[in-house]
Amino acid sequence: MKLSEEQLEEIVCELLKKQCGEEVPKDKELLASGLLGSFQLFDLVCDLEETFDIQFRQADIKEVSRFSSVNAILDMIKKYTV
Repeated sequence: MKLSEEQLEEIVCELLKKQCGEEVPKDKELLASGLLGSFQLFDLVCDLEETFDIQFRQADIKEVSRFSSVNAILDMIKKYTV
C-alpha cells in the first residue's frame, strides 16, 4: 500500500517525537539544533528502516545531512519507496 505524502510526514513526525520528546517543525535542523544526537539518529534510522521496510545504503547513512530535517528524511524515504 502506497502512503500519501501526508501519511509519510505524520509517521516520520511521530518517530521524531519519540526520539526528541517534542513535536518537530518540518524545516527544523535536527542535528545542528541539538534535538537529535548521534545515538538518537542511529535509533531513528533503525526505526525508519523497520517502519517503512527499507534498508538505507551505507553511503546515505554516512551523509547525515540526509537526515537533518523532516523534509530531508521524507526525501530519503521517497527515494527508497518509489
